[in-house]
Amino acid sequence: MDEQKRPEDLTGMETGAAKEYIIQHIAALKETERQRAAAEAEQAKWASRASLARSKGREDLAARAEAEAAGRRALAERLGAEMEALKASIETMRRQLPALAARERAVDADLLLEKLAQEAGYDSSQDAERERQFKEL
Repeated sequence: MDEQKRPEDLTGMETGAAKEYIIQHIAALKETERQRAAAEAEQAKWASRASLARSKGREDLAARAEAEAAGRRALAERLGAEMEALKASIETMRRQLPALAARERAVDADLLLEKLAQEAGYDSSQDAERERQFKEL
């Protein structure tokens, strides 16, 4: 089964790129919050219009206004669910940041030994010769 990478999985990313990715999700969350607030305001406006139409005896207009209000309410609910999903993803990604930073700080012991040997002027080919001589004894 071919498993797709989840959007909140930061595996393989550098810390800086991961932080930028999280910032993009936070911006999407803020935009979604703005859209939800606008949808709620529109829903309230259409509900008020429905009430006004009903008070004037215009049931036809009240029904249409209620339909509009219901549409805006459904949109606000969908955006609310999207906001919750974004919040959960952002939290999941934030929890991964320390591990990413730790991986970047990890030391490759073999590479470090090789660099130290080079700096000290150590020739590893001498090891093979010494090993050969030792076995001859």
